[in-house]
Amino acid sequence: MHQIKVLFLFCLWFGVVFPVFSQEHRVLFISVDGNYNTAADMFYQDLVDTGAIVTQVSLGSGTAGNAASLLATSTYEQIWLVDFSSFSNTYNADWQAIAGWYLDGMGIILDSRILSSFQLRPGYPFDALEGQNITENYYTNLKYNGGGLFLGTDQDVFQGGINSVNMGIGINSFYGYSSETIANTSTSQNLPLLTIPNDLGTQLMSHMTPGFAPYNVQPNGDILYPMANMSSIGQVVISTNILLADPQITITSPVNNSEIWSNSIVSLETQKNTNTVFEYVWSSDIDGLLGSGKNLQLPGYTFSIGTHTISVDTIDGYGRTYNDTIQLIVVPTPEIIYADSFETNI
Repeated sequence: MHQIKVLFLFCLWFGVVFPVFSQEHRVLFISVDGNYNTAADMFYQDLVDTGAIVTQVSLGSGTAGNAASLLATSTYEQIWLVDFSSFSNTYNADWQAIAGWYLDGMGIILDSRILSSFQLRPGYPFDALEGQNITENYYTNLKYNGGGLFLGTDQDVFQGGINSVNMGIGINSFYGYSSETIANTSTSQNLPLLTIPNDLGTQLMSHMTPGFAPYNVQPNGDILYPMANMSSIGQVVISTNILLADPQITITSPVNNSEIWSNSIVSLETQKNTNTVFEYVWSSDIDGLLGSGKNLQLPGYTFSIGTHTISVDTIDGYGRTYNDTIQLIVVPTPEIIYADSFETNI
């Protein structure tokens, strides 16, 4: 609610409507036929319930290559791969297509015990909402970071296919298994997947003999931060590169104290140091609202003659606002006098 309120006030103040945070992502949800298709279908339905625009592909007999075909012809902001099959190493074209879709720096979440959030077993203290809450958190945070990849598996016998994707994007493999039934979540305050939009609490179910997820510095240079681990042996079961680090928004053009003619083109440009998606509003202390967008190009006559304080105000999906300013000096365009306009007396 706090995030929504901040965003609403920001929009109201500047009189603009931001489409980015309200637009749902297109998600390709890929599962592999196996012994836990019901759990995969529950996961898919929970993703649909978030509001995401989801296309489902189930890889099995006769459907190998279907995910690759969709990725070749359609656009997606997120891919979710759920591997609960011991025969998933036969879908090489699909794994290569997923790896080819992923770009360095995209958001990524790896969960090596995700089956436990959807597989109800008598005698366990199962929270029926865990699967729904964790699905919404994963989707929302990938959305706030511009999209990305979710990789989910569980027991070590399921890791053959999904690890082909890990290798293709330059991260280490899922590995091993544990007999513990509870995973402890991280105490870090900088991991939004644990609390946004749902507080996942201090423990998650891990009763399906889950494997372990890669973490720390990866071969591709990315850093994966531990989100949950097994208590007695400290092995990580959920990791991500999505971190709530303090971003910096900087106006890079025009240079501070630039002087421009009123007939020139003014390029307003910014840089940021994070993958988090922002909305931008540009304004002048003299002329008011200039427009919205990360970068703008405006004719010089947009600006009154004088010294302007140009501001860019930004907000991200987490409700955090940032600002940067420069001075811009707008002067009249010099009058050009052509030689043939002079009168001569000979």
